[in-house]
Amino acid sequence: MTSSFGSRLKELRKEKRLSQEELGTIIGVAQSTLGSYERETREPSIEGLLQLAHYFEVSVDYLLGNSDLREPATTSHPYGSYDLHQLFHDNEVILYGRSLSEDEKQRLLDISLGLFYR
Repeated sequence: MTSSFGSRLKELRKEKRLSQEELGTIIGVAQSTLGSYERETREPSIEGLLQLAHYFEVSVDYLLGNSDLREPATTSHPYGSYDLHQLFHDNEVILYGRSLSEDEKQRLLDISLGLFYR
């Protein structure tokens, strides 16, 4: 557990092949703000930290470098509710009569998150 928040954030961003500008757009912060997070000269708000953990599907403890366990704690969902990410990735998604590839489904989710968290 030697990783810090900034290094974990950068690692997760690069795993998704996103630039700082792209991730900033998705979560609603400027590229310079995201760069400050990675350099650890600035810290996100609690809401921002939760948003990042949710976006990357990791626990806050993992993101902060307090744990090497990436998976967030599981929560049960009431009958009839769906986790949008799981719904997209566990099922075929059709848009205008065409099945979306896994990359297209992920892009649609990324755009949706960007719009939601603005």
